[in-house]
Amino acid sequence: MNAATRRKRTARILGARLDELAVALEREAVPLATAACLLGSASIATDHAVSLDLLTSHDAAELWREAAERHPELTARHAA
Repeated sequence: MNAATRRKRTARILGARLDELAVALEREAVPLATAACLLGSASIATDHAVSLDLLTSHDAAELWREAAERHPELTARHAA
C-alpha cells in the first residue's frame, strides 16, 4: 500500500469513527464528562495518525471540520 492510499484509508476510517461518535452523542443522553472523554480519545487518535505520518495535520483538521459541519453536536460537546 502506498502512502497516498494509506492516508486516504486512514482519513476514511477516522471520519467514519467521528460520524459514529457524533450520531451516538446526538441520540443518547451522554453525560458531559463521558462525551468529553470520548471526544478526547477521538482527538488523540487523530493526533497519533498525524504523528505516525498516516495523515497530514491539514487532513486531520479537515476531518474534524467536515464532521462538525455534518454534526454540530460535535462542536458543542468538544468545546464544553
